[in-house]
Amino acid sequence: MDGSFRRELDSAMPSIKLDTDAGSFAIRFSVENLGAIHRLAGINANGTNTGLYVNASNKVTFQSGATTLVSDFTIEANKEYHAVVTADTSNQVKIHAGLVGTSIRLAGTQTFPAPPFKLSVATPPASIKIGYADAPSPGYLNGGVLKDFRFYGRALNDDEVALLFASALTATPHGTPETSQVPPVAAYNLRGAATLSSGSRPPVTSVENIVTLRGSYNSGTSTASGNSVINGRKLQRAF
Repeated sequence: MDGSFRRELDSAMPSIKLDTDAGSFAIRFSVENLGAIHRLAGINANGTNTGLYVNASNKVTFQSGATTLVSDFTIEANKEYHAVVTADTSNQVKIHAGLVGTSIRLAGTQTFPAPPFKLSVATPPASIKIGYADAPSPGYLNGGVLKDFRFYGRALNDDEVALLFASALTATPHGTPETSQVPPVAAYNLRGAATLSSGSRPPVTSVENIVTLRGSYNSGTSTASGNSVINGRKLQRAF
């Protein structure tokens, strides 16, 4: 997907509600324009705006409420990066980032005063945005490409972050981690495959639930197409 756009999980999906307040964003992206704010993903739920974005100084940044963690990782235009932000149950937030094809590293850490991912309270799926965030202010990805987005219901550890990064250019970049070692709450592979699972609970296999990824465009184009059935649940995109 490229350009400036917005994706959100449709309200037909069940709300996300887990036992603890922890989570992770993982996203692969590139941007065309430097010096602009590029919102990569966000959540607007439970009274808090949370967002992962590239700030105007071209640094990968994570914000939840009034608290902001600016990493020491600076991006360049038209290069593909992988960024992972994790927040554990003690509200310790970490940003890992790396240029795809090289290595990923810890680029910032900070303890937040409140949980950035308050998943112990039911979180409506439509509050999760891709290519859009309400932090630091409402806005979009201002020209660029998103290739993969994942949202996890716990803080990934350093080994799992490295595993996701290492698998990015392999023949199965979205297979093994999300089906065994790193099961996500919800994931959307912007190259054509989507998954949904129920946190740490086993995936439902007896019933096919149809869920929709809804697009609300500002400008730009989308090249994603097709439907997938993974873990017994059919996922469908509507444009």
